[in-house]
Amino acid sequence: MAANPYEPPRGEVDVPVPGPFTALDWIGVVITALAMLATCALSLAADAFAGMYRDMGATSLPLLTRLALRPWLGPVFAAAPAALVILAIWKNRRLSLGLRRALVVVAFCLALAAGAIVLYGLYLPIFELAGAVRAE
Repeated sequence: MAANPYEPPRGEVDVPVPGPFTALDWIGVVITALAMLATCALSLAADAFAGMYRDMGATSLPLLTRLALRPWLGPVFAAAPAALVILAIWKNRRLSLGLRRALVVVAFCLALAAGAIVLYGLYLPIFELAGAVRAE
């Protein structure tokens, strides 16, 4: 007699092992790493911005700009996306493929947001200066 297809199997059931990252997953990891590297590289430009603001005679800078001028802000902001990418790669077989992909996507979004915040902080006094100019 044939097994009933509507009846659940008896005994042990093999749980599928999540598959490895595909080429597109690794491309996402590389792009995320490049975004984190760009965020860290913005910290290298902090000295140039500090000199420019010093030459302009800026005495009180906005808090975000003062933070962005610190050399540690970019690497600190890049640490969270790096941790998510490492978790997605290191826990390769313990987490589902969908969850690992989601970790890479969230890491990418965090890396882009961190870079945007640092870049905005560096340019904030220039934006304020441009906003103070009135067309007559």
